[in-house]
Amino acid sequence: ALTTTDTDHLRRAGLSHVIALSGLHVGFLISMLLLLLGRKIGTYLGIPVLLAFYLMVGWSPSVVRACVMYGLILLAFALRKEYDSVNALFFALLLVLPDALLSVSLQLSFTSTLGILCFAWKYQHIFSVPKRMPRRLKKVYRGVMGSLGCSVSSAALTTPFLLYHFGYLSVFSIFSNLLALWAISLLFPLLFLGGVLGIISAPLA
Repeated sequence: ALTTTDTDHLRRAGLSHVIALSGLHVGFLISMLLLLLGRKIGTYLGIPVLLAFYLMVGWSPSVVRACVMYGLILLAFALRKEYDSVNALFFALLLVLPDALLSVSLQLSFTSTLGILCFAWKYQHIFSVPKRMPRRLKKVYRGVMGSLGCSVSSAALTTPFLLYHFGYLSVFSIFSNLLALWAISLLFPLLFLGGVLGIISAPLA
């Protein structure tokens, strides 16, 4: 129910992925399961939860990509096999071809994920934690550099598609993501908790 103006503001700020059903939300969901239930139980419950999520939100290329990739991660955990993220990404792409090939959301979702997988680790390696930094600041530094690394890596491959489809490039996206991602990480579990509480009491939720 967002207005066109709100949607345009989010796009120009580089935060459209926050409201789009994509890997961000699936990642939060699976991470929360693993955190609350432990790796073993969370892994076995994760696949049916992914299926329920897929059936609930409906088919879209970005959701298929995210669910297939995280499903393969969980399957690798369960079978104690090695997992290759890039191969999983291209396998997910094959499942939605050729019908979704011209989908803008798929193009942005795919190139964003590929950029992160290919470049984020290099960025974090270059800007690794200084040895003399106090312990209290190390976690903050890792969090900031991780967010910046993902944003820069994502932008590296999505930029041509943004210019082609929308005719402009958001120069603020890296900074807006740095400012917003911590809040989104906090809001997601709170909203999930609100949904559970809503079963008991709507005012409480």
